[in-house]
Amino acid sequence: MSNKLNHSLPSLFMAVFGVLLIIIIPFQIDEVQISMMGPRFFPYFLSIMVVLLSILSFAAEFKKQKRTEERSQPVEAGRMEKKYYWRVFLIFISLVAWIYIVPILGFILTTVIFIALVMLIIGSRKWRQILLVPTLFTLFIYYVFKMLFYVPLPEGFFY
Repeated sequence: MSNKLNHSLPSLFMAVFGVLLIIIIPFQIDEVQISMMGPRFFPYFLSIMVVLLSILSFAAEFKKQKRTEERSQPVEAGRMEKKYYWRVFLIFISLVAWIYIVPILGFILTTVIFIALVMLIIGSRKWRQILLVPTLFTLFIYYVFKMLFYVPLPEGFFY
């Protein structure tokens, strides 16, 4: 039972977090009726998406646990969990490094490097994929925020 709880706990945590965000938004963002989509639209949208995706993740994990049995021995499962915790720690460290390096190198270069590094950490080994996905995703984000929404992104020495 505790193993089921361990697998579904992140989904439950994110669902509760999303609900708390929905509750907090009116206290943090004033309602202004300039257009159909006010300043609360995107925070509400993102919070609702967090809740819905968390519920879907919880349901998928519950269905998966119901269908399959544990096939590995407890010692192997313990080693696997340590491996995953190590990956999460490395991704967290690289995220913190990204925060500090963005003002120096700029958004585009730092984000491409960060996404490629995360892909390597989680186990992707296809070099074409490691080069294309971070580059295309970063350029897409840059275009959407910089060109469409006119949101300034951090610039560094290399743009």
